[in-house]
Amino acid sequence: GADREQMALQILASLGMDGAHQATLREGRLVIQRNEAIRPVRITYTVAGNRLLVERQVLEGAAFLERMHRRRGFQHPYLLEDLWAFSVDLFIAVMLFWILSGLWMWWEMKATHRWGIVSLLAGAALFGLLAGVL
Repeated sequence: GADREQMALQILASLGMDGAHQATLREGRLVIQRNEAIRPVRITYTVAGNRLLVERQVLEGAAFLERMHRRRGFQHPYLLEDLWAFSVDLFIAVMLFWILSGLWMWWEMKATHRWGIVSLLAGAALFGLLAGVL
């Protein structure tokens, strides 16, 4: 009589794999995607056969980078997930500081204004060309 999330939490706890996850229940099968940084795990529980299948994904560079970009927010009650979200927020703050300090230094150095504008226009044109806008 448990709902999908309760079942997922119980299965993860019994496997010693508590952590961030997504669970779906369809046609008598509970599929749990356990989010791990390096090699995520898919756990499939078939209710009718009382069968549990645990599959680890193969480590691939592109899939790893995609998962790192997809992980976000502070919605999970796990410290490791919050640390990842905090490091992303910190990186954004550092990048904004780097950009703003560069613009400020450029503005203060009067001799570089002309070359700075030329570089800005060339960079915007190159971006437009590569993005397919131009």
